[in-house]
Amino acid sequence: MKKKASLELIAPEVGTSIMVKQFLESCDLKNNSYWHFHPELELVYVKGGNGKRHIGNHLSCYSDGDLVFIGSNLPHHGFTDRLTGNESETIVQMKSDFLGNDFFNMPESKEIALLFERAKFGISFNGHAKYEIGQKI
Repeated sequence: MKKKASLELIAPEVGTSIMVKQFLESCDLKNNSYWHFHPELELVYVKGGNGKRHIGNHLSCYSDGDLVFIGSNLPHHGFTDRLTGNESETIVQMKSDFLGNDFFNMPESKEIALLFERAKFGISFNGHAKYEIGQKI
């Protein structure tokens, strides 16, 4: 029997369209480890550790941390629990229009629009990108 994903309500502060959460202790992550979805885009950086990645209908493993970009309404689990050995998990959640309504109408934004379209299925970053972007997060 397939488990139904729960809608997670994300409430950024008034006047903002981006919310950042950082979890430094595995006990802090228990609230995010359920099967859920939300309309916001989500960039997740897991620093260190090894674990399972379950996004949509894809299940895989990560090692030495993880960096994923999850599109709107794509069901997923949290990435960290007490067994993964991660140092921290940082989540950046943003509304799909956080760049403005006309941003994607500009020719210069074509590649970003394609990235957001690909994120509907989830994107995992590896190698140097994972570490360089992760350090900035």
